[in-house]
Amino acid sequence: MNSLFLGDETPDYNHEVLQKFKQFKHPGRQLTEEERLIFFVQTIRSDPFDPDQDRLDLYYREKLLRLKEIFDLQLKLFGNLELPAKGLSVWVRLLKARNFSTCIPGLKDLGVYNPSKNCAFDQKKVVTRMRLGFGQTTLDTYQLVFLILKEHFKINSA
Repeated sequence: MNSLFLGDETPDYNHEVLQKFKQFKHPGRQLTEEERLIFFVQTIRSDPFDPDQDRLDLYYREKLLRLKEIFDLQLKLFGNLELPAKGLSVWVRLLKARNFSTCIPGLKDLGVYNPSKNCAFDQKKVVTRMRLGFGQTTLDTYQLVFLILKEHFKINSA
């Protein structure tokens, strides 16, 4: 199965709840993004009644629902977006297997296609599923992504 991964699942450190973790430092050195993320997850999940956790969960849930609205407006005729219970990514099941080779440059220009996250992706083969990470990727960016895909699908359906 050939799948395409777009976007980023890393939390958006510009969110007010995460700002305090962005600058967190280990004595003597700056933490890597991965270390900050691990610290954040350990801290915020240590108290299930933490109001910060509730605010963050609500923020991402609302972002996910808005992503689905945008997807349905642009791409409902071409696939189904599967809502997860948790997490910062969603799967899209395409109704018809499609080739993405001609739209990869546009997706790369928008910053949502990362070759290192798509090491098993073969541009010469058709795709049946896409994973969309929406942690840092904005809804405005996905609106542009969906427009590119919609035009690509229309041209390749004719």
